[in-house]
Amino acid sequence: MVVLAAADPLASRSCLRLADLADRSLPHGTPADQIAGLRSLGMVTRDGQDQPQAVQRGLVAQAPPTAMNLAQIFKLIEVGSAVFFLPASVARRYSRLGVAYRPVSDLPTATLAVAWPQESHSPAVAAFVRVATAVAAAAQTEAGTPQGHDRVTSA
Repeated sequence: MVVLAAADPLASRSCLRLADLADRSLPHGTPADQIAGLRSLGMVTRDGQDQPQAVQRGLVAQAPPTAMNLAQIFKLIEVGSAVFFLPASVARRYSRLGVAYRPVSDLPTATLAVAWPQESHSPAVAAFVRVATAVAAAAQTEAGTPQGHDRVTSA
């Protein structure tokens, strides 16, 4: 899903395509329609540099202010300075005035992974993994995820 300002003209549409987002940017300056092949939707670096590729390629004049967390990203979205991509499961938990969530039909599938040291015997880590697995499985059931597609697995 894309998160965009509620006042954005695209917010009136029920579904979008990446091409519709051609003149919008992600919080770190990457053009929203240029996400194919990026390692991260917000910041992708190359050659060890800490600038978005859009800045490095001269697609934007300078890097916009860095958003360090979701609250800051939502502020950028609310004022129309950025759009952002989130899984539907996250979008459901962040209902906010001033933003609109719209599906993007040709957006690549996102994968969320949780990793921890194999040798970890922490009760807190074990509890987190159990809860995360249960929540993800419930979300998949609610969404009707087909077997074999984006399923929750635990090792």
